[in-house]
Amino acid sequence: MADKNTILSGEELTRVCLWTLLVAAMLFLLGNSTALAATAPPRPQPTNTPAQVLQQYCDGYKTQNAQQIYNTISSVSQKRTSLTKIQESFNIFTQVYGDVKIDTCTTRNIQQKNSNATGNIKAIVDVSKYGFSSSFPLEYSMGLVLENGAWKIDISQMHYVSQDTDDLFSFLQPLVSLQQF
Repeated sequence: MADKNTILSGEELTRVCLWTLLVAAMLFLLGNSTALAATAPPRPQPTNTPAQVLQQYCDGYKTQNAQQIYNTISSVSQKRTSLTKIQESFNIFTQVYGDVKIDTCTTRNIQQKNSNATGNIKAIVDVSKYGFSSSFPLEYSMGLVLENGAWKIDISQMHYVSQDTDDLFSFLQPLVSLQQF
């Protein structure tokens, strides 16, 4: 063991300097990477909100605008349907039920967590055919996903919540009777 007064040899001095430089370089790199992590740019905010998408979906149904509805659904959902199928469903519904209008359509119970969200849409549907008319509420729970910076509806997560079936069946009963003749 060297005495306190002993001067380090050239080889020992080189080793001590290298270790000192190595520790200093590691501290420098760790300090800068921590600083870089702390100053990383925030994730871009979505271009819309779940409430806006659900309202756009509602508005599409109110105006029977298939393109507007199609634009609100996720790419996975778009692969399961088409713009033509949405338009055809409006046409079939009108043929079967007559004049169909959505009087009001509102959103509620919207909850968002990370890249998923849920919310309900509630519509008052007015239907009239053969001089009979009725209104009834429909409510659906909708799932949304964040896709390419925009909220979109995942139709596989769409679930029926409630409907005033008494009003619907009281409206349909005269239609069923008329079609039996």
